[in-house]
Amino acid sequence: ALKGKKAVGVLDRDVDFGWNCGSLFTDLKVALFDAGINIPTVNFIDGLSGLDITEEHIERAIGIIQQAADGKIPQEVTWLSLE
Repeated sequence: ALKGKKAVGVLDRDVDFGWNCGSLFTDLKVALFDAGINIPTVNFIDGLSGLDITEEHIERAIGIIQQAADGKIPQEVTWLSLE
């Protein structure tokens, strides 16, 4: 499903401490590597401890993914509710 895509973002509501990223993100990175797909993959952590995931957070995540698709290298993990 991601072949030919320029970038992908993953929104996780959890964090794997020690890895500093979400579980779904880790699974996707492994799957993409196994499939030989090399595209920018960005992880967004939000909604922890019952916090809301807001429209502004989603818009910000989409903007970061678009920048990654345009060739700007983003940080791999963004904590949306903390930045």
